[in-house]
Amino acid sequence: MNKNRIEDLYNKSAYEYQRIIEGDLNSSIGLRVQMLDVGLTMISEKPLIGHGSNYKQEKTKIIIEDKKNQEINSYGTLHNVYIDTWAKLGILGFIATIFLTILPLFILKGSEHWVLGLSLSSFNLLISLVDTVLLGGDYLLVIITISLILKYSTLNNKEYA
Repeated sequence: MNKNRIEDLYNKSAYEYQRIIEGDLNSSIGLRVQMLDVGLTMISEKPLIGHGSNYKQEKTKIIIEDKKNQEINSYGTLHNVYIDTWAKLGILGFIATIFLTILPLFILKGSEHWVLGLSLSSFNLLISLVDTVLLGGDYLLVIITISLILKYSTLNNKEYA
């Protein structure tokens, strides 16, 4: 990666951090902090079953009541797979999300590709803290499919060796 690009990213992050310290939560990271707060409030209200089909209305209500930045409503998710899923689907949805996130590790465990399973699961766990690629389903389907292909191609190669 280009040294100037790294410096630019560092400077932008330092600037956003300073804004948050000063109480300004209207930056990119600040909005995520507000989304986290909204999500935790939603979870505390209905931890077992989540808000389900009332998710958007409840999110809007909390944003207004807590005087959060209205821009949060323009996002379909809370930018954190775990918080978003728990707020929508409750504790069972949260547990299912964790399981799906680490599924490549379970699929490839015991195969010669187990390190790839560990890598994919670790990546999924981390990226899900700040993005919601897993919520779309396409990404996760591809990762699980690749894991299954690798697992069973390895088994087939051993049978015919």
